[in-house]
Amino acid sequence: RPPGAAIVAAGAVTAGSVSVTGAPPVTTPGPGATAAARTGLRWSDIRSGAIPSPDAVVPGDPWPPPGSGWPLVRLLGPGPLGPGHSGRGTIAADGDLEIANGFSWTGIILVGGSLRLYGDAQVRGAVVVGLDTTLPAAVDLGDGIISVAFDPCVADLAAQRLVPYPAAVPGLWRDSW
Repeated sequence: RPPGAAIVAAGAVTAGSVSVTGAPPVTTPGPGATAAARTGLRWSDIRSGAIPSPDAVVPGDPWPPPGSGWPLVRLLGPGPLGPGHSGRGTIAADGDLEIANGFSWTGIILVGGSLRLYGDAQVRGAVVVGLDTTLPAAVDLGDGIISVAFDPCVADLAAQRLVPYPAAVPGLWRDSW
């Protein structure tokens, strides 16, 4: 399937000891079924900082402290992100991203390339990988206890910073008003 297309086959997809299910399942991605096409995100605009303007560009700016609203953080390096980076909002990682032990995020994580999670980490909201179609995309769940839970209400709160980027596909969180 194309990089970043968050497509779950009919029934469960099993990779080692991990089983992934989706509802409703998408069985035929069709041509052009990239994550960008499916979500309506304009990755080039987010990456350039044109619209919306990030609250922090890391490295360079300090990481937004907990309780600072729903910030948009543009991440220029691969990390790793650990407990000192936990919080809420939107993370837009230009390339690959590593998430390490103790990391906890509520909101959206957008990854240009590949995502590697290891140790005990949790994400509640939405994660989209492979938005930069010039980079290889993959997800490595590593070891430890990894929890990634899609929550449309949390994703909607974080996505408000990404306006005017409404979902192009009916049924995504931006259509659930």
